[in-house]
Amino acid sequence: MYMAGHKSLYIAIALFFSAVFISMILFSFSIEKKYEVRIRYDTEPILRRYPTIQNVEQIIWHSDSFGETIFGLNSYWVEGYIFLSNSYPGLDEIDDWVYAEDFSPDFKPDEIFDAALLSWYRSEAFDKKSESEIMFSSRFCYQPEQSIIYFYAETG
Repeated sequence: MYMAGHKSLYIAIALFFSAVFISMILFSFSIEKKYEVRIRYDTEPILRRYPTIQNVEQIIWHSDSFGETIFGLNSYWVEGYIFLSNSYPGLDEIDDWVYAEDFSPDFKPDEIFDAALLSWYRSEAFDKKSESEIMFSSRFCYQPEQSIIYFYAETG
């Protein structure tokens, strides 16, 4: 009887922890990131990341983080458009602009609904010139007719 009592206790503890473990697994699979694009128009966070970009009229952007972890720092990304008021000093002096044939931004706010129809150009020299110490990876595309710079950056 004494051993049977311990055996029942062990079984009860094992069943309890099994139920907790299974609940945690099911909960982790049921977590879906509820994501609604929050479009931002404030310029300071972007200009702080890219202080070399000048003559900014407006910036439209959004950001989010990668992963679902609760512990530690997550990587994050930021994407948007910089509308220039005039010509960008030195932009025309960069001579390695290449037509980005297959490029079409994923982020298409109402203000730039025809982004997929625009002709975008890429430049490694501009990417290097505009590098941010805050972001680990930044890519830019330029649309000269509309004076728009598209950017996408992420931390590692």
